[in-house]
Amino acid sequence: MSEGVREVQVVVVGAGESGLTSIKACRECKLDVICFEKTTNVGGLWYYRDEVIKGVGSVTRSTIMNTSKEMSAFSDFPPPEHFPIFMHNRFMKDYLEMYAQHFQLMTYVMLNHTVVAVERSKVGNHWLISVVNQKTQMTFQVVARFLMICTGTNAFPKSITFLGMEQFNGPVIHSHAYKHAERFAGKTVLVIGNGNSGTDIAVELSNVCKKVYLSLRNDGCWVLSRLVRDGYPLDMFFIRRFLDLLSRWVPRRLRNIIAEYQASERLNHDLFGFHPKRRFYDGSRVVINDEVGNRLVNGTLVLKGEVDRFKNNGVVFKQDSSQVHNIDAVFLATGYQINCPFLRDANFQSNVTDAYKFVFPVKQPEHKPTVAFIGFIQTFAPQFPVSEMQARWAVQTFLERCILPSQDIMSHNVAETRRRIEASLGSTHVPKPIVDYVPYMDFLAKAIGARPSYFSMLFRDPLLFMVCMFGPLVPYQFRLEGPHAWDGARDAVLNASRRCRASLRTRNAIDQIQESRRILPARISVTLLFCALVATVIWTQYSHFA
Repeated sequence: MSEGVREVQVVVVGAGESGLTSIKACRECKLDVICFEKTTNVGGLWYYRDEVIKGVGSVTRSTIMNTSKEMSAFSDFPPPEHFPIFMHNRFMKDYLEMYAQHFQLMTYVMLNHTVVAVERSKVGNHWLISVVNQKTQMTFQVVARFLMICTGTNAFPKSITFLGMEQFNGPVIHSHAYKHAERFAGKTVLVIGNGNSGTDIAVELSNVCKKVYLSLRNDGCWVLSRLVRDGYPLDMFFIRRFLDLLSRWVPRRLRNIIAEYQASERLNHDLFGFHPKRRFYDGSRVVINDEVGNRLVNGTLVLKGEVDRFKNNGVVFKQDSSQVHNIDAVFLATGYQINCPFLRDANFQSNVTDAYKFVFPVKQPEHKPTVAFIGFIQTFAPQFPVSEMQARWAVQTFLERCILPSQDIMSHNVAETRRRIEASLGSTHVPKPIVDYVPYMDFLAKAIGARPSYFSMLFRDPLLFMVCMFGPLVPYQFRLEGPHAWDGARDAVLNASRRCRASLRTRNAIDQIQESRRILPARISVTLLFCALVATVIWTQYSHFA
């Protein structure tokens, strides 16, 4: 049955982190927007649920963010100080719900509504969206001028097959369906795939299983911890403007040596068997996990090579033809495929890697962008700020406040991006929407006028300049200037490190002696940074960095 046709300026598909920030970007520009979410809650991937819903991503019960809270925040909504530095998924859910409540986004979200078809309207340059109300099973249609697709990259599992897999007696389960380890207590389990999900699952299972085998596919990986020396978050230490600037001067070979040395300080990759074929910055896989080394040395987790074939109760591995018998279950941590099954327009059926900057499909009718993919990227840095910046750019482009290049230029950029990714990952891999965080964020911010003028900041606010240039690149920097700037951005930038530490101050008595010991090194560091200041400013002027 049908409920008729409604009209709206913007339709957002999906109410995860990308969908919520897309709604906010629309409302900042006074656009009439409605968001359709097929589940009962906002939060998308970060809303834990026991059941597996087709086309919906979900974390495991124990999932924790790999990036720190200050780096992962939305640009005008810092997480509460008492939230942990690396948030468990329940804190992520709370943060997203707080964000939606603070900016009154729920007014524009229709829960339990599934978008089943999106096609071009026969009248005008509009979209016709067919939606099913899950409670009533009624179907209705919405006509929209603009469309923002925010369904994410972790919704449709990508499975692989092995010779003899049909003979295996136990269950073969994709990691998408993994929720917790209890049901596998005392069993022997094989996990195929050494990305973040596969490694996390193998480590968690090793707490309760008799034995867990982790099979590395194709290549090894570099294993990093969430923390660096002194317990400082990895991303806050390395994602800095000054370091990004230096990396452009340092030869890649030297960068690889430095990164691999730092990665091996905690874990000897040759000894443990993780050492990949590719160098760190040459397309090698990077995994964030704090416990895998301990599990390997205590024997509850065993590292193996690539699987060759299955037998009825075990597997045979390629490299040494060794066999493992009496395996009770197998998990396939083999990633996901990007899929938007509701799209009917042939121009948008291709992979999102064919979209300009992974946001705008190149071939849009009348050469005017009316559809945008938000959050369909992979980065070794925080995801939330990227999705937010994409949404801000998309809305400004819809309103023709930002102008895209010609189709020829965009097509050339897409081809170059694909070539770069294939060169990094190898031509046998399916190209992935991978971005280099700092240049990508700067490109989007500059496009909408939200990238601060660091040269003028040096004279106007030297303290802020020092923190922005040499401190962590927190997303609040992109609310200092430009459209919809935030009055609290300066304070948020200056106090990000303090807020990060705040959740650890749970004792009444703070060791002031230890605090004072940090003052002198900090002052020395500031002095050294000032010595590099003049060179930095000169470089920024002549390289259009400012």
